[in-house]
Amino acid sequence: MSLTCDSCGKGYQRGHSVSHAKNRHLRIFKPNLHRHLGRLLCTRCIKKSKNQPAGKEQDKNERQGM
Repeated sequence: MSLTCDSCGKGYQRGHSVSHAKNRHLRIFKPNLHRHLGRLLCTRCIKKSKNQPAGKEQDKNERQGM
């Protein structure tokens, strides 16, 4: 399973977890992905798709060349 949203392309980011003593360790921030209508979508895209009329999301994807 890839770590990117099928709609917006949001993926993982890398950064540091910092302890109280300021020790830094590399960590990965993963997007909150879910299977929705047969696609992997982040929660922001799921919320957008619920607020749009049924045909709008497909039209937007066709304009972007998906």
